[in-house]
Amino acid sequence: MTANVAFPLFCLTAIFIKDLESSPTCMNDGTSFVCRSIKTRQDFPSSVPLYIQRVTLDGRDFPDDVFPNGLFADASWRNLTELVIVDFEDINDLNKTFLEGLDGLKYFSVQSCSSIIYIDSAVFQNTPKLEALHLYMIWWMSVYDVEKALTGTPSGLKYLSLIGLHIRKIPIILGKSFSNALSGRNITYLDLSLANIIQFEYDVYRKVLFNLWYLNISNTKISLFNGLGTDENDLPEWDVFDASSCPTMVETKQLWEPKYFVLSKVKYIFLSTMYEFKLQPEIILNMSRFNALTAINVIDLSNNNLVYINMTLLGAYYFQELQKLDISGNYMEYINPSLLRHFPSMKVLNMNDNKLFRMQTTEDFRNLLSWNKELRVLYLRNNNLTTIPKTFLTSNTKLQLLDLRDNNLNDFIIDLSNMWNLSQDDDIVRTHIHLSLNNLLKQKLNINIERDLVCCGADYFTPGERIMTEIHRCISESLVVVPVITSSFLKSPWCTTECMVALQEHMNIVVLMQEPIDISGANVVITKLLENYTRGSWAIKEGVFEIRPQWNIIIQSIIDKSMEFVYNDREATDAYTDYPIAAEDENAV
Repeated sequence: MTANVAFPLFCLTAIFIKDLESSPTCMNDGTSFVCRSIKTRQDFPSSVPLYIQRVTLDGRDFPDDVFPNGLFADASWRNLTELVIVDFEDINDLNKTFLEGLDGLKYFSVQSCSSIIYIDSAVFQNTPKLEALHLYMIWWMSVYDVEKALTGTPSGLKYLSLIGLHIRKIPIILGKSFSNALSGRNITYLDLSLANIIQFEYDVYRKVLFNLWYLNISNTKISLFNGLGTDENDLPEWDVFDASSCPTMVETKQLWEPKYFVLSKVKYIFLSTMYEFKLQPEIILNMSRFNALTAINVIDLSNNNLVYINMTLLGAYYFQELQKLDISGNYMEYINPSLLRHFPSMKVLNMNDNKLFRMQTTEDFRNLLSWNKELRVLYLRNNNLTTIPKTFLTSNTKLQLLDLRDNNLNDFIIDLSNMWNLSQDDDIVRTHIHLSLNNLLKQKLNINIERDLVCCGADYFTPGERIMTEIHRCISESLVVVPVITSSFLKSPWCTTECMVALQEHMNIVVLMQEPIDISGANVVITKLLENYTRGSWAIKEGVFEIRPQWNIIIQSIIDKSMEFVYNDREATDAYTDYPIAAEDENAV
C-alpha cells in the first residue's frame, strides 16, 4: 500500500452525539438507533426521531417469551426502513401483529433468537415494501412454518437469507413447496449457509436456484453432482457461487470429476474447505471440463488438501479477466506456470501455507509468475522456502505487497529495479503533498503541536487489525478525505476501496489529481469521484512541484468542508458537545 492513497484529513474526532429522545439503553449516532441490553418492556423505545432509518434491538437480557403488543404503534416508526432483532433468546414466536406500524420497512433481520419455534404466516402482511429478509440461526422452526411465512412475504422480496436452518436437527429436503413459496417474486440473492440441507429437488433448481445472481450453500450437506449445469440448455445465472465447506461434494481422493462443470455467468467462485475430514488423504482437483461463459473475477480453492490441479479450461478467454486466485492452505508441492498463464490480468495471488519449497530451485518456479504482469499482491507465507530466485519477480513491475513471512529464508536478493515508478509516486506524495498539507493546516489554524493533523495511508493503521477495519476507522474519524490521484493510485485496489468507503459514508472530499494522467482505464468508483467533485491539479515540471489552485485556496477549502461537516452534524442530531481540536484529542490519529 503506497502513500498516494485517499488519505483522511483533520482527524479531530468529530462530535459525540447525545440522544435526547431514547431510553437510557438506546444510543443515536445520527443515522441509526441502537438499543442494547433491553431488560424490561419499558426499555423498548416508544418512538424514534423521524430522520432515523435503521433500528437495532438487542435483547440478550430480556427474560420474557413474547414481544410487547403494539411495539411499533407510534407514527414515527412508519419512516423506518431497516429493523434488526438480535439475541432475544427467550422469545418463542413472531406473531402476525408484531410488525404492525412498519409500513416503510424494506429490510428485516432476526439474528440468534434461538428459542423461536413459530413464525406466523401473516407476519409480513404489514410490510408491503419489504425487499430483504434475513433469518440467522433460527434452529427450531419447522420447514412447513418457514415456507408458509415465505408465501406471505411481499412480491417485491429480492434478498433472502435462511442461515443455520436446521429444523430440529432433521435433515432438510427442499422441494416443490419451497419453490411455490417463492413463486411470483424476483429472488436474486439466496443464502442457505450453515443449514442442514441434504437435497434440492429439481423443481427448486429450475424455478429458484437457476434464476439467482447470488447463491451461498457454504457449510451445508448438499450435493450438487446431479444438478450443476449438466444440461447446456438449463444453466444457472449465478454471479456469485459459494459452496465452501460442503463436505458431500467431495469423494475419497477426487474433489471433482464431473463430465461438465458449466457456469454461464458466474464471476465469483468460492470452493474452499470442501473436504470432510482434516485427515483425509491429499486430493487431486480434476476440473478437466471446466467451462465458463462469462468473465470470472475470483476463484477460491483454499484449504482443500490439494497437491495438484488438473484444469483444462473450456472457454479459456473468459479466465483472462480473473482478478484473484486463492490456493492457500493446501499441500501443493508444484504449480505449473502454464496454469497461471491463463490469468494474465490477475492482481491478487494467495499461495500461503503450501509446500512450494519442493520446487523452489526449479526453472518452473523462476518462471512461475512471468505471465502475470498485472499482479499487485502476492502471498507466499509459510511455504518452508529457503531461497527466492533473483529474477522471480522480474515481470511483476506493478507488485505492491509481497508476504514472505514464516519461511526459512536466511538471505535473498530480489531484483525490484523495474518497480521504481511506484516508489517515485510514494516519495512525491509524502514530500510535496502530505507534508505541505500538514504544515499549512497547522499554520492556518494556529495549532502548535508535533503530531500530524493529516492521516496518510497505512502509517496510521493499528498493527494487528484488519486493513478494511482500519480504512473504515480512519475515514470515519476524519472530517475531510483527500484522494491524491496518480497513475499507481488508479491501479491500486486499496485506493479504490478507500474512495468507495468515503463515497458510501458521504464524506467531504477534496480531490488532488496529477497532470497529465490517463484516466480512460479508471474503474467506476474513481470515475464517479472525478465526475462529481471539482479538483485541484498538480505536476512535477523540470523537478519543481506545482499545484493549482494555490495552496492557500486548497487549505481554505479543506477547512470550510470540515466546518460544513460539523454544522451538518449539529443540525442532524440537535445535540452538541465541545468540539475538540487535535491537540486535545488523545484518540485522534
